Order: sequence, then structure tokens, then C-alpha cells
Amino acid sequence: MSFPQRRKTVNRSEEVEQAKVVRWSHLPAVRSLMPALRWLHHSPNGGRRDAFTGAQMKALGVKPGFPDLILPARAGDSTGLIIEMKSDTGRASDAQMEWIEHFKDQGWATAIARSASEARTILCEYLGITPDSAPALDA
Repeated sequence: MSFPQRRKTVNRSEEVEQAKVVRWSHLPAVRSLMPALRWLHHSPNGGRRDAFTGAQMKALGVKPGFPDLILPARAGDSTGLIIEMKSDTGRASDAQMEWIEHFKDQGWATAIARSASEARTILCEYLGITPDSAPALDA
């Protein structure tokens, strides 16, 4: 008797942390303080997909390594902000680093965040808000 092979467990901590910061960005108190967060966006370019969906997404222009969060809103001298989410032990791939460098060259602020809390701080500071004056993640 043979048993089907078990799939390798995927660490979803980056996704969980990213979802926390996106949920936070939708809070009315946060939007009132930082209206530019209405433009915070994620392009679904990562994750595992079946061959058909992967081919379809590639045909539509999905590129490997594209940043997790993108905020196309000017602040200070920056054109916008990109944030790459990583777990405590995760490291950016070569493709991710290439995107990060490209955005830097185009005048964007870039950051790697290892938690929702860190991403929240990055967003606040980018938009000129002291993190202590912004609603908490679990508000």
C-alpha cells in the first residue's frame, strides 16, 4: 500500500503579518490620519499555483520578486514606498533585491519589514506620522 506524498509545509508568517498591516491600514482612524494609505496595494505575484494559473499570470505580466506592498504616494523626496515582507529568518531573493534596487534608482523609498508592527512603523514614518500617534495594529 502506498500513501500519497505530503506537501512541504509552507511558512505563512509573512502573509499573516502582511494581512495584519493591510487590515490596520483600512481602519477609519488610520485612514483619517494617513489618507494616502488608500493607495496601499499588493500585487498577487507570489505563492504556489497550478501550472495553468501560473502560465496565465505570467502571460498577464506577473514578474518574480515584485515587492509585497507598494504605496504609490509621494512623501518628502520619495516617489513612493515599497515594502518587502519577510519572516524573522527569511531573506530577500536575488529577484526581490533586483526590484528593490530598481525602485531605489527610480526615487522610491524601500524597506524590508519582518513584522506587521515594523511595517506599520515604516508606513507611519514615511508619511510623516510618529508611530506613537497612530492607532495600534489591534485597534
